[in-house]
Parts: sequence; C-alpha cells; structure tokens
Amino acid sequence: MKKVLLFISVVAVLSACKKEPLPDLPEDNTPFYLISGLMNDDSVSLSVGQEGITFAQGTTTNNGIESYFGLINSPSDNLEIRMDFTRPQKPMSASGLSVFDYSQLGYLVDNPGCVGFSFGSNQMQSNYLEIKDDQNNFESATQVDFEEFGKFDVDLRFSNFSQEVFTVPVNFGFEENQLNPDFYLIPQTDSVLFSPAQPDGNHQWFVDGSLASNESTHTDAYGIGIHTVEHKLRDEYGNVSTHFTLMRITDYVLDWKMDMNTCTPAPSNNYGKVIITIIKDGEEYSSRSTPVNSSNVFSASNLEFVSKQSGQEPTWAVFDFFFDAVLVNQTNTDSLSLDAMTGTFNIGL
Repeated sequence: MKKVLLFISVVAVLSACKKEPLPDLPEDNTPFYLISGLMNDDSVSLSVGQEGITFAQGTTTNNGIESYFGLINSPSDNLEIRMDFTRPQKPMSASGLSVFDYSQLGYLVDNPGCVGFSFGSNQMQSNYLEIKDDQNNFESATQVDFEEFGKFDVDLRFSNFSQEVFTVPVNFGFEENQLNPDFYLIPQTDSVLFSPAQPDGNHQWFVDGSLASNESTHTDAYGIGIHTVEHKLRDEYGNVSTHFTLMRITDYVLDWKMDMNTCTPAPSNNYGKVIITIIKDGEEYSSRSTPVNSSNVFSASNLEFVSKQSGQEPTWAVFDFFFDAVLVNQTNTDSLSLDAMTGTFNIGL
C-alpha cells in the first residue's frame, strides 16, 4: 500500500480550555496534530513538522450558512484535506460557545427539493408570481427548486403589481426551530399588527429596510403596495435568528403575507453538520453528494478552545475525531473511500 506522510508546523499558546488539557506543544518536530486512516485502501498519516505543509483554519459560509473550517495542504503530494462544520443553530449558551451539537453531529448530505410560496387567503396571488431562474429570466412559478441545502437569495416579482424585484432569503434545510423568528401579521381596521410566533427574547421589526420597533409586538399603518418585513429575534445568550418576507397592503388594509414552506418531504435540519472535502491531484471530492454518508459515522470528542494570547477570546478549537466517509468528484465519476480516519484537528472560530 502507498503511504502518504504529512507534517504540520503549528505555533500557538493554549489558554484555559474545556475538558482535559492538551499537552504542551513540542519545541521540536515531534508529532502533535495527527490524522491517520485509509484512503481507497492506501494508508494516510498526517503529523507535525515537515517543511512545505500548510495548515489553515477560520470561518466561512457554505451556501450562505456560517461555518467553521480547518484544512491541511501538502503540495508535494497534491493533497488537501478540509473539514467544514455548519454552526449549531444556537452556538451560545449559559456555558459559553458551543462548536458542536453532539446530538446533531453527522454529515451534511444534500437532497434536492423545493420551497413553495403561498399568500394566505389570497390564493389568486400565486397566479401572478414570477421567479428569476438560473438564466436570469423571470418565469411564472409558485416554487423554487434547490440541488443543495443552504440559505439562498431568490428574486421575485408580481405581474399584477409592477416590475419591482424583491430579493428574498430562502432557507432550505436550515429551519430555525430552536429560536423561531416567524411571525403573524394580523389586519386591523386601518393598520397591521405584527405578532411573533415566539414571544420570549428581544425583538426588532424592520419594514422596507428601516427599523420600525424594538417591542415584542408592533402596530402601524402602511401605504398601498408590497413591503418587505424582517423580524430579528435575539435570546439571552446573544443567539440571533431572522425571518424575512413580504406583505401587500391594498386600500390601506393587509391583503396578504407571503409564506414559504418546503414542498417536498421536509429535509433534515443541517445545523451542526460536517462536510469533508479533499482535493487530490487537482480534483475536488466532497462528502455532501453521497447518500451513504447519512449512515456513516462522524464522532468528535475532547473539544478544547485555543487562544493566541492568554485572556483573549478563543480563535480556534482542537478536537479528536473518528470517521468513515465516501467522497465523490463534481461529475460523480470517481470516488474516494475514507475508512477509520482518526486523529486531532483544528477549526477556526
């Protein structure tokens, strides 16, 4: 079997951390960060010290969802291994920052589906909805299709209103059910009552991009037309969730509120999931396109936080892991089988 040996140079200062403390970083090139296992039955071993190896960690977005990542790159082996973790739905708690929701930890595996738009009692409004497609053409439709999970901006317009385009963020596979920002719009005689689905917490209401209220409920009159409405909900620990939609006022009375719902079997909630990506010999392979990963194991333990200087907020996290996974290339013509991968990894915060 072919053996690939990778070394990583890391210099850091460890602050007080959770669980058992890591040993002191070695002063020489003694292995510290370790990854080993099988890639298509070839042995892979990653450890500290060899010149040319790079290691990076930070934050990024995956299809609009905030994520933590770490990667190792070996130019001499034409090999890069990366782990991305979508953030937990509520990353902050009474005990501080949570990188993993251990009850949810597993692979993010895409499942194509769609989100449909409806307009309450005004069922006829769907006949006038137009959605911009991938070719930038507006087509009459009542739903939008997605190949991957994420939070996507969708451009809409209404043929019975004007040519104005409304950009609406649409969640697919990332439902905010722990901190629910959805809301009700209730017509009054000459105004609209905004009422949250979850009353607890701190609320902000924005109409047409401007702050309308910081109260849990809000009542006001709005002019004839279609308006954007955004509700931000913050809990006691600083977690924030947002719901954005449209409302139409006709004759100074609420006509409809636009609702969005998955129109296929509801996808799993993908907060706190992992994506493994490997670039090998210039070709990218990902775990997110392989259904078998839904039943494969990814486990993490011994999570600790690392700061560049004592007393500062943590800048990355260190943890032990074990996983099996199958990765496929972008054309689904080639695959990598990863078996019994174990070791210690870093991700940025």
